[in-house]
Amino acid sequence: MFNRDFSISNRSALLSVVTFLCMIGLVSVYSSSGVTAADKFHDELHYVTKQALVGIFGFTIIFAMGHARLRTLDRIPIFMYIFAFVLMCLVFVPSIGHHTKGATRWIRLGPLGFQPSELVKIGVILLTAKALTRPSCNMSKFSSGLLPVLLLYVPAAVALLAQPDFGTAAVLLLVVLAMTFLAGLPMRFVGIGCGTALAGLVVAVVASPYRFRRLMTFLDPWSEYEGSGFQIVQSFLGFQSGGWFGKGIAASRQKLYFLPDAHTDFILSVFAEEYGAFGTLTICLMFAYLAYLGFRIAQCQMDPFRRLVAYGLTLQICFQSLINMGVTLGLMPTKGIPLPFVSNGASSLLSFLFCVGILARLAQPDAAHEEKR
Repeated sequence: MFNRDFSISNRSALLSVVTFLCMIGLVSVYSSSGVTAADKFHDELHYVTKQALVGIFGFTIIFAMGHARLRTLDRIPIFMYIFAFVLMCLVFVPSIGHHTKGATRWIRLGPLGFQPSELVKIGVILLTAKALTRPSCNMSKFSSGLLPVLLLYVPAAVALLAQPDFGTAAVLLLVVLAMTFLAGLPMRFVGIGCGTALAGLVVAVVASPYRFRRLMTFLDPWSEYEGSGFQIVQSFLGFQSGGWFGKGIAASRQKLYFLPDAHTDFILSVFAEEYGAFGTLTICLMFAYLAYLGFRIAQCQMDPFRRLVAYGLTLQICFQSLINMGVTLGLMPTKGIPLPFVSNGASSLLSFLFCVGILARLAQPDAAHEEKR
């Protein structure tokens, strides 16, 4: 049964947690990037200023979405998917795509840059929810249940792997498989899907020398201390140096050119060094609470499509957070996966705030009434 106060509580708590994580992100981005920004741009506030402006824009979108009709969400999945996929293809156009660090993942227009894969993730989740709740969907049959979903995922995955962006493709696959399970996929198909996905991941790793090196480095990073294992070893040192209570704000040493990508993928290592195990545990608990709120919002939805959308967006945040934390702790092979709301990155922050905007809109009291009309 719908409860207005319960819905308002979910939305307020969700926005409070996200705001808290974004504030932690701003402090951490400034601390971890100040020296690098001063050396590269002669402005130690370069990265944090950009992050703050994107955050303000993102929360403006959340506010605007609070006044949008939910029926719009039902109509945009196919258009967002096509639009995002076209942008993904444009990254391979030499005059538009931007190549850096061995990957072509950005569209660069003058001083502005955008990573289309962030939009693709949302497009795939929305369209997957639409496919799983269509009248003709029968989850007990492969041809009308799992197959259409895989046909939506595969083109996006191929484009991601071509960039290459193996990490995003893997996270998105986990989300899609989880959504199909929540939609009622029989366990025999879950086993087939997981087995096929695992085989595909093994082939992708073995067929790519740099992915295979990453796997070997993950198994024994100290054997490649001065090579491919340098980054993860420096991350270990950051966690070890922080101890239980940390060195204090802006006191990290690993950010001083020891830890590559200190303000992006490995920002948690810098945070752990400055705030210790207790500070790191606080972030973990905030993400756990965010997941709890997202699942509660999903359970409150009477419409199957919106329920799956809420589950999918929440799972995207959860899986990416877990993988980023796993990588920085050496529990997973190194991936270029930022920590949601905390790591520096305009595209990542904007896309996750857009996800929160959808979840917050679904949590509004009028959502249930609109479903009834």
